[in-house]
Amino acid sequence: MLRTPAANMVKKSCRIDAMPGVQWLEAGRCGGYTMRREEFSVVSNQAPMPRRYEATIERAGWSLAAGSALGGLIVLGLVLRGGQYDPLALAAAWALGSVLMGLGITAVAGPLWLVMHVAGWRRPRHAAIVGAIASLAIFVGAQTYGFGLLDMPPTDNRALLYRWLSATATSGVIAVAAALIGLVMWRIAYRRQQ
Repeated sequence: MLRTPAANMVKKSCRIDAMPGVQWLEAGRCGGYTMRREEFSVVSNQAPMPRRYEATIERAGWSLAAGSALGGLIVLGLVLRGGQYDPLALAAAWALGSVLMGLGITAVAGPLWLVMHVAGWRRPRHAAIVGAIASLAIFVGAQTYGFGLLDMPPTDNRALLYRWLSATATSGVIAVAAALIGLVMWRIAYRRQQ
């Protein structure tokens, strides 16, 4: 640690002459200074360090498994809502929904989250945003013939506005569920760095 007499030190908004009793300053991390007085120290001119979150590959794997299982539960709920009550069909719907959700998370949300992780955007709200935006884009694109880029039947041209409104509304509900799944996955994968 570098010690500098207080009389020689001026740093941005840290005015030494306004601090009677300061004997010396220590240069701290990130350009801050620790002032030493008679019996206590005060950190000034430094905002608190932002919280950092770290993940391990093991927790990321458990997170993917949990997200897939939760996605399977959503599919199971939709199948139940459709009137299917056969136990074998329900088990198959959950298993297939879990596998497809796992593939979707890995193929679409995984690369988006990797970019967010490398950029340092690792908070819960970022996980929810990635989940919501990814699912919204997938489901709106699927219901609007690839955002209008793919061929559609001529009869659908008359109801094009309705199709877009319906796709946005139903995908919005799914996006809320995907945001909640993203939050659960974030909670499993990340821990606060010590």
